[in-house]
Amino acid sequence: EDGFADAFAVDAATLMDGCELCAKVLFANGYALMMLPMVSLYQWCAKSQCKDPVAYANATVWKARACVSEGLVTEACGMLFDLHSGWALPDVLPLPQRPPEGTQGLAIKETRSFNMLQDPASENNLGVLQAVVDLTVASGLKSLYPPTINHLLVLCRIELLIKVTGAQPMWPHPYEPLAALCVHTESIIDTLRQSLADIAAAQVPVTPVNSEASLRPPPAEGDDVPSPTAAKLNGYTRLALSVVAQCHLYSVRLLQKQGLYTTALLKLDDLMQLLQLHGHGHVGGGDALQAFAEKGRDMRQHTHPLLWLECRRMRTELLFLQARWGQLKQDAARALQDMADFNEQLLARDVMTRLVLCDIHLGQDDLSVSTLEEMIGKALMLHQEDVRLALLLSVLADVHTHKANLSAADAALQHAERVVQECLAARGVPQSNSLYMDEVGVLIKIKMR
Repeated sequence: EDGFADAFAVDAATLMDGCELCAKVLFANGYALMMLPMVSLYQWCAKSQCKDPVAYANATVWKARACVSEGLVTEACGMLFDLHSGWALPDVLPLPQRPPEGTQGLAIKETRSFNMLQDPASENNLGVLQAVVDLTVASGLKSLYPPTINHLLVLCRIELLIKVTGAQPMWPHPYEPLAALCVHTESIIDTLRQSLADIAAAQVPVTPVNSEASLRPPPAEGDDVPSPTAAKLNGYTRLALSVVAQCHLYSVRLLQKQGLYTTALLKLDDLMQLLQLHGHGHVGGGDALQAFAEKGRDMRQHTHPLLWLECRRMRTELLFLQARWGQLKQDAARALQDMADFNEQLLARDVMTRLVLCDIHLGQDDLSVSTLEEMIGKALMLHQEDVRLALLLSVLADVHTHKANLSAADAALQHAERVVQECLAARGVPQSNSLYMDEVGVLIKIKMR
């Protein structure tokens, strides 16, 4: 029975909106594997029920980003090639209007495939990565894809290149061909960020019009017309500010891999100032501010809050790496306050872990065991069993080892190992020894302990 036969029972467009919202929430909270069924249903509805090429492209690019996040590089490369060439988009033309096969209007399927079990510097994989660097949207798709999808495609390419070339603990990659790809990756980040910054800094002609002047008849020929003045900047849209913030965060993470913590902190401070400067740019004055009260002046009401909270979290991480314990505690208190306002528990847990590690380093480990056990208990209660829980368990095992409580340390490590192995088994891939899967590195560290 066709569930979509009755439009009042199941509406395909509403179902797509629900799948998109659920997928974005899961992706933002680090559950990329759980979002794959949602975007697959989104793809199917867009292609089979609505025949909407834009919605299908949106679903596919989010699916590609989820695959990159989970280390499924082969699938992500294939979807990127398909989206840039238009392959597998829904065909909205009736049969008589379709071009004959082998003539025109048919996309070329990219047949090259990235092999995750081979070295990334192998001839085949290097060619695939270079093709990802050189990807451009086909001419017929430039007018079809909205700016949202175009930006997401660039972000997905950046994430894919960072996932492959940044698998080693150093940046840029020590192998010369991959080091060149690292340079290209930084160039793509800078180009995207600068293009949006130039658009935001562009001046827009503004003609002074008030309510009385708008009631006047249009000027006749020969009358003086006030000339437009270029006194207003274009400014950042919500989408552009989000993309620029993500580009800044990519750059900060790459600086952190290079050990340039001070430079990374300065760049992160620039990003936070940018968010504060442009976060309230679309709120009017007077009555609008009174209606919003104090919240109207809060930039977090006008930009994506997770980006601001991620800046807070990353700042605590950089301060921890610099061993600036006093500043770390002050920034962690501010970060936890902001995260409590938004009920953001995952990022808050990461910040609290930094505080526990700071106390352990300073020799104040009396309450560290109880704090870690409380955090682990909350994660288990909320069914948040992923790599982040395994890392907490490994930290707890280290504390128990330091206190010579070896049986409790062994139990924590066994629990962490079981969590990681379940995460790897959930992917359903025949081999789980790819270095692009974050769980593999965590599992190796746990076994070594």
